[in-house]
Amino acid sequence: MGKYKNNFIFVVLILLFSVGIFVLNYYYDPIDARGGEKCYIYWSHSRKYVNIKIKASKKFKYDTLVLGTSITSDLFPNPERYDLPRIILFEMSMEEMYKIIQMFFDIHKETKHIFLPLEIHSVFFDHKGGIGTIPEYNYNPNFTLSEFIHSYYTVEITKKSLQYLKADLKNEHSEDDDWMLQNSNPTISVLSECRLFPPNISKLSKSKIKDDYYYWGKILDFLQERNVKITCFIPPANYIYLQDAMTDEKLKVLNDLKYLTVSKGIEIYDFSKKNKYNEESMKKSYLFADLVHPNFIYGNIIYKTLTHKLDDKSLYRIITKDNIDECIKLSVKELDEYKKTHQNLIKEYYTYDYDIAWDNKTKRKFTSLKEIPEKYRVLNE
Repeated sequence: MGKYKNNFIFVVLILLFSVGIFVLNYYYDPIDARGGEKCYIYWSHSRKYVNIKIKASKKFKYDTLVLGTSITSDLFPNPERYDLPRIILFEMSMEEMYKIIQMFFDIHKETKHIFLPLEIHSVFFDHKGGIGTIPEYNYNPNFTLSEFIHSYYTVEITKKSLQYLKADLKNEHSEDDDWMLQNSNPTISVLSECRLFPPNISKLSKSKIKDDYYYWGKILDFLQERNVKITCFIPPANYIYLQDAMTDEKLKVLNDLKYLTVSKGIEIYDFSKKNKYNEESMKKSYLFADLVHPNFIYGNIIYKTLTHKLDDKSLYRIITKDNIDECIKLSVKELDEYKKTHQNLIKEYYTYDYDIAWDNKTKRKFTSLKEIPEKYRVLNE
């Protein structure tokens, strides 16, 4: 009898421990598995929680979605107005983008508009499958058993909840709270001395070229079949990067994706057009975090343009099936012009380190938003 009693007590303790862990993690909900911030559906490099977060968002209704990688992360719009739902997955492949779109629009059938970027650096950079991939979607908007466990019963989640509990007991701000306080008065940070390709510019694998073309077509077809309005755009990149990246091979890959897009009747807003902002030296620019990541000030320009609140045609061109050949010729011409007029800057650029850390403070300049020149500050209004 004593043995059975001991076993019963052991089982009860295990159950109480399990319930305690669940209550702790449910209360603090470190990954917002219950659906936290409405517009931050996902924003991470990790693939582990993509499905969980998108499923958790079903409690909200969305008219529009912003989808992209870190290149799109600071677009739409300034820090005081993060009012557009967004899914940001760093280093996202076209295949992953397609899977996310399938999942999101299956759960959110009410959404009828997407801001869809065709990111030059994402097309040109071959991760060779080294960053993993997102889990398969089971076409069930409810959590699977595995997703439930990952939300409330892993060591990682429990450690995070315990950190929040400790901070509460000591009446301290959590790391996330500190981050929000720091960004209430944003600072412009520009990585000015870097390259993104090694001296021998890497080539794209045939499999990446083939997969990107295939999945980009699948993405466009999927959205059009569901009558989702597609606002397609090419984010800006600094021209010192483009003159290095635009090899004949990669230019063809990008142009093939452009042709595919306009062949389906979709216009492309091309912000990679040479203009007064993306020609600036990174040592003078206030509009980029690095060569390919426009910051929220540039993002406001793009947002206002795409929503017809600003119309400075010197900053972009609209590519259609009727003018795409002309637009491609203009892009080549502009690149050639830049190479002729910025030879000293290009020469200096090739002395920069190509694998410098993104957060290297010795290569960054920091300027508070209040201190930047007026001509940039008005763009943030």
